[in-house]
Amino acid sequence: MVDFYKAMLKQGIFTERRDFIKVPPREVFEKYQKYLDLPQGKRRDDYRWDNLDLDAWLVLKFDYTPIVEKRRRAELTPTEKATEEIQEREREFEESWEEVEKKLKELTD
Repeated sequence: MVDFYKAMLKQGIFTERRDFIKVPPREVFEKYQKYLDLPQGKRRDDYRWDNLDLDAWLVLKFDYTPIVEKRRRAELTPTEKATEEIQEREREFEESWEEVEKKLKELTD
């Protein structure tokens, strides 16, 4: 596929470069088709666990939470989950605040 695409670019048949990073390899696409046939929930999660290449592509393509992380979070106590959530929100706030300070500095310079 990549060789075909490069040849078409070289010959000028394709005029724009395309990003194929989110296109799965054939083996992963076949697994994805099986994945879609499974009922949502535990069976799909188990299939992702057994097929980490599929899981990696789902994370890349659809911004899914990696199955390893999903299982780790499932084992947390409610207090641990709340603590992680608070820490994440604090981190997001800090990043936003830094962006605001940067914009204010640009305006005053």
